[in-house]
Amino acid sequence: MEKNFSNILTISSYNDGINRVFEDYCNGIKANCENYYYIDYIELYLSNGKRAFEAYIENIVVEKKIDAVFFIWWSCDLTFDIKFLERLSKKTALVMNFFDTEYYFEAVDRYYAQVADLVILPDSLARYRYEHLNINAHTSFALFDGDYYKKQPEIVKDIDVSFIGNLKNADRADYVKYLKDNGINIQTYGTGSDNGFASFEQMVSIFNRSKINLNFTTLATSDNYIVPLPTINQRIKQSKGRPLEIALCGGFILSQYAAGIEQMFDIGEEFDVFYSKEEMLEKIRYYLDKEKRREEMAGKSYDKALDRYEVKAGFRIIFNKLKKLPQKQAFPLYVDAIFLRSYNSSRFFYIARHFLSGRFSLALEELGVVCKYRKISLSMAYFFAIKGIVFALLKKPELYDKLKKVKSLIGMKVKY
Repeated sequence: MEKNFSNILTISSYNDGINRVFEDYCNGIKANCENYYYIDYIELYLSNGKRAFEAYIENIVVEKKIDAVFFIWWSCDLTFDIKFLERLSKKTALVMNFFDTEYYFEAVDRYYAQVADLVILPDSLARYRYEHLNINAHTSFALFDGDYYKKQPEIVKDIDVSFIGNLKNADRADYVKYLKDNGINIQTYGTGSDNGFASFEQMVSIFNRSKINLNFTTLATSDNYIVPLPTINQRIKQSKGRPLEIALCGGFILSQYAAGIEQMFDIGEEFDVFYSKEEMLEKIRYYLDKEKRREEMAGKSYDKALDRYEVKAGFRIIFNKLKKLPQKQAFPLYVDAIFLRSYNSSRFFYIARHFLSGRFSLALEELGVVCKYRKISLSMAYFFAIKGIVFALLKKPELYDKLKKVKSLIGMKVKY
């Protein structure tokens, strides 16, 4: 018998306009339930502290008769005590979305996923890792709101090839240079690019204006991540959300290959892929000369994106799967030193935020958690504390500007 999921609580935190992904997911959930409730978990945790935060969520679940809680949280977020989530899972169904699980499966995601009724993933191969642990998983790929990602049929395709993203990641700049050296007119946008940052509206326009939209799948260097990652992970190529954004705008996609990406779109029919610089150049030359072929493939990927990857349609599929899930199997909760060290070290993000906001009792509460679990990594604790300080300063622009000036003066003295 199908279960009813009418009353839904979504726990997320929007990304201050940097990208729409959190808001888009919440829109998709809201469109597929009768009664929708939302909590900004970072703001709630900062204002209430751990105990009151957990009590607030539990009270809403009981009072509103919540059928499922959706966690649309930041990658590698360690805000939540896993024991609290285990307790919550006995009151309602839990659905967890893990962005960037290729990075964080071992250190974080698999531990939280133990208490989930369903895990949502943007990668086709990662699903099997969860299913191997007897955790229900669904590959949605990335989902985006079709009310904002749109075709602009009247627009002129005046850009031969475009790339939007961080050119400082991996070897992307080398690929772009190779194209330029071989006479390809490529326009780049984003960090390290020729044209600089593109707003959301500009990005949608670029997808529409481009004859070929490039996508790279190599991972960022692991040096930038707080939770230690094995260097061998640099071999992984990741199924990005960019092709789906492009498809919803009716653009033609040429992507670097990533394992499982053929389950997103049909290669050679709805988009195309390359494995090397040489093949990338060859296919760009081919498709620039084949306008009709490009448009046919872009039309097919657009239709599939609307049917599966537009956020309201994507969550309709997820809700249908959730209704038909078998009863969750009973397993003991496995929490070892790997996870506890990361969770405990992450408390210093909130210790820094509470302290700089003058909420000293809440900072002490976090220190109590550290003492309770004991396991800690000093390097991770340091990075989380710095992250907390930076986020706190960003909320106080005047203080942030003063500190930047001080840093600049110190830098000048050191230089001379």
